[in-house]
Amino acid sequence: MCGISFFITSGSNSYEDCDLYSKYKTELEEALRRRGPDGYSCMVVRIRDDCTARVDCSVLWTQGCRPTEQPLLDASGGVLLWNGDIFAGELARGDGRSDTEVLSAELSSGSFLEVMPAVRGPYSVAYWDPRAGRLWFGRDRLGRHSLLLLLRGEGAHQVLGVTSVACRGLQGVVEVPAVGLFCAELSGGGLDRLCLYPWSDVTEDELVSFREEFAVGCAVSRDRLPSPVGPAAASEPAEGELLAVSLASSGLAPAEVLGSLLRDGPAAARAEELAGLLGEAVRARVSLQPGVCRACTGGACGHARTAVLFSGGLDSAVLARLAHDHVPPGDPIDLLNVAFERPRRPAGPQGMRRRRAGEPEAGPAFDVPDRRTGRETLRELRKNFPQRQWNFVEINVSLSELNEQRERRIGHLIHPRVSVLDDSLGCALWFASRGEGLLEQPGGELANYTSPARVLLLGMGADEQLGGYARHRTTLRRGGWQGLLAELRLELARISSRNLGRDDRVAADHGRQARLPYLDEGVVSFLAGLPPWHRCCPVEMLPSGYGDKTLLRLTALKLGLSNAAFLPKRAFQFGSRIANSKEKATDVSHRL
Repeated sequence: MCGISFFITSGSNSYEDCDLYSKYKTELEEALRRRGPDGYSCMVVRIRDDCTARVDCSVLWTQGCRPTEQPLLDASGGVLLWNGDIFAGELARGDGRSDTEVLSAELSSGSFLEVMPAVRGPYSVAYWDPRAGRLWFGRDRLGRHSLLLLLRGEGAHQVLGVTSVACRGLQGVVEVPAVGLFCAELSGGGLDRLCLYPWSDVTEDELVSFREEFAVGCAVSRDRLPSPVGPAAASEPAEGELLAVSLASSGLAPAEVLGSLLRDGPAAARAEELAGLLGEAVRARVSLQPGVCRACTGGACGHARTAVLFSGGLDSAVLARLAHDHVPPGDPIDLLNVAFERPRRPAGPQGMRRRRAGEPEAGPAFDVPDRRTGRETLRELRKNFPQRQWNFVEINVSLSELNEQRERRIGHLIHPRVSVLDDSLGCALWFASRGEGLLEQPGGELANYTSPARVLLLGMGADEQLGGYARHRTTLRRGGWQGLLAELRLELARISSRNLGRDDRVAADHGRQARLPYLDEGVVSFLAGLPPWHRCCPVEMLPSGYGDKTLLRLTALKLGLSNAAFLPKRAFQFGSRIANSKEKATDVSHRL
C-alpha cells in the first residue's frame, strides 16, 4: 500500500514557503511513510514560473521483481503517483515488471481517460501531464483506496492537494468521490477548471448527490468513461423464481431450505460460480506479493505472508477457506481476531448469577462474541484442513491503549470522517490490522506474536451486495423486491464514501496491503447481474443466519463450512465489543 501526496501551490517559487506545508509537513510525511515502508521519495516539480508542486510517495512492495521507486517520471515528463494493484485485464502483464512501471509506460504514450478504464484492481492515482498542463486524479470505480482533496485560496495564492492521508488539523479536506476521474486544468492564474469525467454506470441520482455534497466547485463532463463493473439486474421476479420462499412456506426448517436449494440445479450453479469468482479474486490477492514476509529479505522464509481479518463469521470464514486453496501449503495463514476490554461487571446478586452460569470472573475480559465465534470456526478449519498451520492471533485491546492510540494516531487517519460509527470501526480495524497479539504455542501456552503478513484479506462488501444487514429485511417487507434491489444498488454506490476510504487509511497505517476479494470487479459484476432474490431471501420465515446472504451461505456449504455457513450476521463493532449500543452511529463522536 503506497502513500501519495501531490500539492500544487501558486504565487510562490518554493513549496516550502507555503504555510500549509510548513505547518503539517511532519505529520503528513510520517503518515505517508507508515503506509509504504519499502521506499520514500519526494521531488519539487516546476509547473510554471510562479507555480510549484511538492510530490511525495512512499512504497509498499507488492508487485514486480523489486520495489519501484515513486514518484515515477515517464518519457514524456509526466509524473505518476500510483497507489493500487492491477490484478487482471489487459494491463496485467505478468512479465516481471511492477504494475507501476506498466501503467507509467501506458500513460506516457496514451490518454489518461483511455488508459485508466482498462485497469482492473483497486487504486488511487495522481498523474501530472506537462504536455496539457493538467493534473489527473481519482479512485477506482468502487473507491477501494483512499484519496483526499484540499483546495484553498484563489488565483495567484492557491493550494491544490491530493493525498492518501491527512491529519485532524488540516481543515477543508474532502474525500474524492468514486464517481469518475478528475482533471485540474492549470494556467498562469492558478487553477482554471476542475472537471469530473463520470463512469458510465453512475446514475443521475449519484451525480445530483455529488453536486450537493462535494464541497469543491466542479464541472461535470458529458463524456462517460466505460465502467469496469457490469450491468445491473432486473427488479421483479418471474413466476417460479422464488424457490427459497416456496420452500420456507412449505414448512421446511431453515437449514433444510438451504439444503434443498443446494440440490437445485440453478441455485447450485450460482453458488459454484460465486465460489469460482471469489476463489480467483483471492488467488490474485494472495499470489501477487513478494515471496517473503515483511520481516524477511530473501529466500522462502516460511512465515505467514497472508492474514485474514477473522471474526469467525461467514464472510471471513469463506475468505480463510479460499486462501487455503491458494497460499503455498507450507505457509501459515494468520487469522487476526480482535477484542476490546469490557468494563468491570457490577458486584452483587446479578454478578453472582453470571458467575454461577459459567461466565468469566468480574474484571477486564476479552471473551467477546467474535472471540468465541472465531475459535469455533477455527476448529472447523483445523478439522477440515489439518495440514495447514492456522495461526489464531488473539488481539486484546485495553481501554487505556484504545484511548491513547485514538488520540495519537487513529483520529488523524479517520479524518475527515467524524461519526460514532467511524470511530468504532476505524479503531477496531486499526488494532486488528496492526496484528499484535497472543498466539498459542505447541505446548499450549500463549506468547506474544506480531503478524509478519504483508497482505491482509478483508470481508468488506459482502453485506452490501448480498443483503446482509437487518435493514434489508425491513426494506423487502416495505418495498418489495424492487425496493430491495434499489437499496442494494445504493449500498454499493455509497460504500466508498461511508467505509472504504476510511478503512484504507486505517489499515495501511501498519504497512500492510488490505485487499478486498468481495469487491473484485468480477465478483461485483456477477452479483450485480443477479436479481436480489438470487442473492438473499430476507423473509420472516428465514431468520438471520439463513435468509440473509443466502447465496454466500450456499457457497460456504459447497466449500465444506457446514458450521460457519449458518452463523448469523454480527456487526464488527459489536462482535469485538468496541461500540456502545446506546450511542447513535451517525452522531458526531466527541472522541474524535
